[in-house]
Amino acid sequence: NSLADWDIGGAKIQLGNANFINNQVAVKMHSFDYQYDDGEEESYIKNCMFENKDEFLSGEDYDSHIILDGVKNMAPIYGNTFKTNSTDLVGQEKGTAIRLYNSNVDIGLEVSFCDCDDNIFQNMYEGIEAYSLGGDINSRIHIWNNFFNDNTKAVSINSSTFLTIKDNEFHIPAGESTDENDTYGIWIGGSKTFEISNNSFETEAENNQNTRGLVINESGLGPRVVGNYFDGNFTEGTTFQLANTELTFNC
Repeated sequence: NSLADWDIGGAKIQLGNANFINNQVAVKMHSFDYQYDDGEEESYIKNCMFENKDEFLSGEDYDSHIILDGVKNMAPIYGNTFKTNSTDLVGQEKGTAIRLYNSNVDIGLEVSFCDCDDNIFQNMYEGIEAYSLGGDINSRIHIWNNFFNDNTKAVSINSSTFLTIKDNEFHIPAGESTDENDTYGIWIGGSKTFEISNNSFETEAENNQNTRGLVINESGLGPRVVGNYFDGNFTEGTTFQLANTELTFNC
């Protein structure tokens, strides 16, 4: 519901093979825990098309295809395509595919049996943006077996705990010399006990100082970064910011 903003929680969601074209917000859910609803297996968001051909309304409430705020134990979101299909839109005008606040959700399937199971994020400003208040341990996010193509900032994670980002493909466009339009595959800040593994990062940028694969900012409590692959002329394949004293890193 594009302009609704009622703090009324969630419900059983069954979205399959649906097209959402030029919605300011296609799906927005507030606090709801499927663990106590017996609805996890009945609810799904799969095989849908979320497409934007025009600029989103201004403001964080109206610039995302899916917004989940306090949603727990939801069934995986998989097999969907999120894309901006306009050459007239630049920067933040392209919007965000999925925005999460204090939510526990799998984006993609842990085991993908075919490409049709993978989410595709194409030409968005942000693919996935997630916030967790104080590193809430009930806000676990798993991002696996997704394809990110030409998004300005593919995955941005703030203060997550027990996060997994695994088996994803990132094709990263050349960045520009502003904080708004520099590019990266993953930025993760203030998070702990996470794993980033077996992802591929590729770029065709040349002579560029604003294109990064992975940025890790002030991690803690046993994070692991292992088995990732980098190909192309990145400014930095992996960048470390502030203290990351407990990080295990092995490419």
